[in-house]
Amino acid sequence: MIIKFINGIKKFKVEVNPSDTIKKVKENLILKIKNSKYSNEYYSINSILLIYNGSPLSDNDTVEELGIKDRGVIQFSKMYRGGEVGSAVKMMTDPEKKGPVKWKTTYDGPDYLIVKKGINLFGFCQNKNCIAYKKEVCHPFGLGTFDLIQDLSSKSDKCPKCPACEYLLLELETCGFMKCKYHYEGMKIEKGQFKKLDYSNSISEEHTIDYFEAGKNDENKSLFYELKIEASDL
Repeated sequence: MIIKFINGIKKFKVEVNPSDTIKKVKENLILKIKNSKYSNEYYSINSILLIYNGSPLSDNDTVEELGIKDRGVIQFSKMYRGGEVGSAVKMMTDPEKKGPVKWKTTYDGPDYLIVKKGINLFGFCQNKNCIAYKKEVCHPFGLGTFDLIQDLSSKSDKCPKCPACEYLLLELETCGFMKCKYHYEGMKIEKGQFKKLDYSNSISEEHTIDYFEAGKNDENKSLFYELKIEASDL
């Protein structure tokens, strides 16, 4: 029998037996991924998550026990901690509450804090098996437009990840910008009312990041209903 596996634009067909355990199914799927154009992406038995009819699948159950039919569709992704981002998110520092600080770059920091020209998104890794667990890490997004609500979905190929272990960073803290023009726009909620956010600045220094400090007790954060961040060349 054939099972279809889907993760965003990634789609695979894998031949399985009804008596195969989910662990065996994962092995066959990983082999398919390794022989595809996504071969540079790392998946392992313990890191891959399979979901059928909205429920995660246990490694010890068999295809037959789970009632998976021929041509059935299974969602797959890398396992992560934290919840799916909804239609409104309380994260990312509000630039109107506190402007950026100048953060000097260095050449001797850890690999998981490498920054690049453009947008750099910062959060804390939640993977207990990662060397950066509970440490601030950086996902360098680069130049372009980042839609916070859409791109933080685990279904998005743009969803930021910890550079050390590739777990999804669904709980971002703040962002920084290096050697680029940048612009925030969107809607936020303050005292039960919608308020438009429109913030622009620019950076010209080579080795300095405009870093928005999150602050204590979320004092610099807002509940964003829409938020787009754009970074372009100077």
